[in-house]
Amino acid sequence: MARPSQSDIEQMIQRARPTNRDLVRRDINQAINSQVASLVLKIAPYYYNSGISKDLLCLHGTVACQYKGNRYNIPIEIWFQQDHPIVPPLAYVKPTADMFVSTTSKDVQPDGTIIIPYVRNWRHPNSDLYTLLNAMCDAFSQSPPVYSGSSMVSRGTPYPTTASSMPTPIGMGMTTAGNPSYSYPYGYPPTQIPQDVYRDSVQTAVIDRVRTRLDETIQMGKAQIDSLKKS
Repeated sequence: MARPSQSDIEQMIQRARPTNRDLVRRDINQAINSQVASLVLKIAPYYYNSGISKDLLCLHGTVACQYKGNRYNIPIEIWFQQDHPIVPPLAYVKPTADMFVSTTSKDVQPDGTIIIPYVRNWRHPNSDLYTLLNAMCDAFSQSPPVYSGSSMVSRGTPYPTTASSMPTPIGMGMTTAGNPSYSYPYGYPPTQIPQDVYRDSVQTAVIDRVRTRLDETIQMGKAQIDSLKKS
């Protein structure tokens, strides 16, 4: 993965026009130089739930984790909101076409949103991307958030593939080779997802999203109050 030059980074920061450019630049450089991740910076449209989109800075690549003595690379994206780091970054696991998000993970929602405690408890000026990446590494080493389909086994894929290396998601069978059978995402046919599983998943996602938005609003309010006090 080609490492961006400082000139490239500066150009993207100029285009994105974040509020706190020096702090954004600091976090980008710390993340790119992290020992537990391999990330590249880009600027791309981010689509909010309201339907609007905004060009934001995004670090994309992989974060490493150690699981049962093996090293795996988990694909992720980290988006910088306009007021970063006053508000937390938006972090996601980005499974490839042959990967599936674990339905049993307490650290990642079904849509890939990373909700480890470090993200939920993000506080400026005590939080930064370097520590966030290490927190991801630690969390994913305890419970990897993605599974690889059995079709990937022969390709030497850098993430868990067999039942012995990762727990099998609910509803997934086993192939004759002893590997999980991924006929359907999350282990259920698209038209046969149990209602209680669907309801609980949606409810959890809504609650977490409301909490995140409320926390962001509080942090922005505190930042504005602090700014008024200094003026």
